[in-house]
Amino acid sequence: MLIDQARLAALKDDVGHEVFAEVLEMSVEELDEAMDALDPPDAAKLHFLKGSALNVGMVSFSDLCADAESSKKANPASTVDTKTLHSLYASSRTELLAAIPV
Repeated sequence: MLIDQARLAALKDDVGHEVFAEVLEMSVEELDEAMDALDPPDAAKLHFLKGSALNVGMVSFSDLCADAESSKKANPASTVDTKTLHSLYASSRTELLAAIPV
Protein backbone atom coordinates (compact mmCIF):
# COMPACT_ATOMS: atom_id res chain seq x y z
CA MET A 1 0.00 0.00 0.00
CA LEU A 2 1.45 3.32 -1.04
CA ILE A 3 -1.39 5.33 0.51
CA ASP A 4 -2.01 5.60 4.24
CA GLN A 5 -5.72 4.87 4.44
CA ALA A 6 -5.93 6.19 8.01
CA ARG A 7 -4.57 9.54 6.80
CA LEU A 8 -7.17 9.62 4.02
CA ALA A 9 -9.93 8.88 6.52
CA ALA A 10 -8.67 11.67 8.78
CA LEU A 11 -8.57 14.06 5.82
CA LYS A 12 -12.14 13.10 4.90
CA ASP A 13 -13.23 13.85 8.47
CA ASP A 14 -11.32 17.16 8.45
CA VAL A 15 -12.67 18.53 5.16
CA GLY A 16 -16.04 16.81 5.14
CA HIS A 17 -17.32 13.96 3.06
CA GLU A 18 -19.08 16.26 0.58
CA VAL A 19 -15.86 17.98 -0.60
CA PHE A 20 -13.38 15.14 -0.02
CA ALA A 21 -13.18 14.14 -3.71
CA GLU A 22 -12.68 17.75 -4.76
CA VAL A 23 -9.88 18.25 -2.23
CA LEU A 24 -8.11 15.10 -3.44
CA GLU A 25 -8.44 16.15 -7.07
CA MET A 26 -7.04 19.62 -6.31
CA SER A 27 -4.20 18.07 -4.34
CA VAL A 28 -3.32 15.77 -7.23
CA GLU A 29 -3.35 18.73 -9.63
CA GLU A 30 -0.95 20.65 -7.35
CA LEU A 31 1.31 17.64 -7.01
CA ASP A 32 1.27 17.09 -10.79
CA GLU A 33 2.34 20.70 -11.34
CA ALA A 34 5.08 20.41 -8.73
CA MET A 35 6.34 17.19 -10.31
CA ASP A 36 6.38 18.85 -13.74
CA ALA A 37 8.51 21.66 -12.27
CA LEU A 38 10.79 19.37 -10.25
CA ASP A 39 13.75 19.46 -12.61
CA PRO A 40 16.14 20.67 -11.45
CA PRO A 41 15.24 19.49 -7.95
CA ASP A 42 16.07 21.70 -5.00
CA ALA A 43 15.31 21.54 -1.29
CA ALA A 44 12.33 23.91 -1.51
CA LYS A 45 10.62 21.93 -4.29
CA LEU A 46 11.25 18.67 -2.46
CA HIS A 47 9.93 20.16 0.78
CA PHE A 48 6.69 21.19 -0.93
CA LEU A 49 6.27 17.74 -2.47
CA LYS A 50 7.02 16.06 0.85
CA GLY A 51 4.37 18.00 2.74
CA SER A 52 1.73 17.92 0.03
CA ALA A 53 2.14 14.18 -0.44
CA LEU A 54 1.94 13.52 3.27
CA ASN A 55 -1.30 15.52 3.49
CA VAL A 56 -3.01 13.04 1.17
CA GLY A 57 -1.42 9.92 2.61
CA MET A 58 1.36 9.33 0.06
CA VAL A 59 3.70 8.23 2.83
CA SER A 60 6.32 6.34 0.82
CA PHE A 61 6.61 9.13 -1.72
CA SER A 62 6.77 11.72 1.05
CA ASP A 63 9.56 9.76 2.76
CA LEU A 64 11.53 9.62 -0.49
CA CYS A 65 11.10 13.37 -0.92
CA ALA A 66 12.23 13.92 2.69
CA ASP A 67 15.41 11.92 2.08
CA ALA A 68 16.14 13.86 -1.11
CA GLU A 69 15.39 17.15 0.63
CA SER A 70 17.82 16.30 3.44
CA SER A 71 20.50 15.44 0.90
CA LYS A 72 19.97 18.72 -0.94
CA LYS A 73 20.09 20.72 2.30
CA ALA A 74 23.32 19.01 3.33
CA ASN A 75 24.86 19.39 -0.11
CA PRO A 76 23.00 21.50 -2.70
CA ALA A 77 25.17 19.95 -5.44
CA SER A 78 24.06 16.42 -4.58
CA THR A 79 22.12 14.50 -7.19
CA VAL A 80 18.54 13.40 -6.74
CA ASP A 81 17.19 10.24 -8.34
CA THR A 82 14.33 11.98 -10.13
CA LYS A 83 13.52 8.85 -12.12
CA THR A 84 12.68 7.00 -8.89
CA LEU A 85 10.75 10.02 -7.59
CA HIS A 86 8.66 10.18 -10.77
CA SER A 87 8.06 6.43 -10.75
CA LEU A 88 6.96 6.30 -7.11
CA TYR A 89 4.81 9.39 -7.60
CA ALA A 90 3.06 7.80 -10.58
CA SER A 91 2.30 4.63 -8.61
CA SER A 92 1.13 6.60 -5.58
CA ARG A 93 -0.98 8.89 -7.74
CA THR A 94 -2.73 5.92 -9.35
CA GLU A 95 -3.52 4.42 -5.95
CA LEU A 96 -4.73 7.77 -4.60
CA LEU A 97 -7.00 8.42 -7.58
CA ALA A 98 -8.55 4.99 -7.05
CA ALA A 99 -9.51 6.14 -3.53
CA ILE A 100 -11.53 9.08 -4.83
CA PRO A 101 -15.23 8.34 -4.45
CA VAL A 102 -17.28 8.49 -7.63
